[in-house]
Amino acid sequence: LSPTKSPISCGADKELKVDVLTDEYPDETSYVIRDMCDNGEEIYTKDGFDQQSFSYSNTYCVPDSKYEFEIIDSANDGLCCGYGSGSYTVYMDDQIIKMGGEFGGSEKTSFGSSSCTEAPSLSPSRSPTIAPSTTPTAVPT
Repeated sequence: LSPTKSPISCGADKELKVDVLTDEYPDETSYVIRDMCDNGEEIYTKDGFDQQSFSYSNTYCVPDSKYEFEIIDSANDGLCCGYGSGSYTVYMDDQIIKMGGEFGGSEKTSFGSSSCTEAPSLSPSRSPTIAPSTTPTAVPT
């Protein structure tokens, strides 16, 4: 099955979608999305999964950048297969980035731009600090 197109329009940004099918202990599951071009800043977190064997889907609009997705299971037994058949899938613009379910305490994957580039600054960046004087300060000798 291919994913259906999300009703969210991200414009020039990228569409990042995370699907999680919980196991029998959904409250053990959480995930974090970090922007690696912004010193690993956590930009989205999700926890509070509360229904067993339930499919959750969240879609985010993100600028072009390098990202890290980390899924966490606080009981260190992943989403599959000891206590149910849970799984997760991460998509960027409808392309599968990572899917899984069998992991221990956490699993990370990086995706997005291969490098971080800063937007150019406006020129000039500073104005002169001292205005020139209109009359000479000393008489020439």
